[in-house]
Amino acid sequence: MNPLALVNEFIVAATAPRGAHASGTLEEADAILAAHPGVARLLLDLGVPVSDDVVALAERALTEGSDFTPHHSREILDLLHGVR
Repeated sequence: MNPLALVNEFIVAATAPRGAHASGTLEEADAILAAHPGVARLLLDLGVPVSDDVVALAERALTEGSDFTPHHSREILDLLHGVR
């Protein structure tokens, strides 16, 4: 799949419209990151803002593993630290 199409698919799955989170699910977003960790790099390259909350969530994912923790959490956290 085209990398930008993957980014678009991730954004649709990970964000909620004003009315409800009907456009996608966080499970779908997590699956995209797990299968295509490069999506995180593309998002950062496109200028997606990285807040302290995002970094804290990525750090927590490393210590509190769950079914929703992306398989490449360490790689994603390193990318987030690299842009701060």
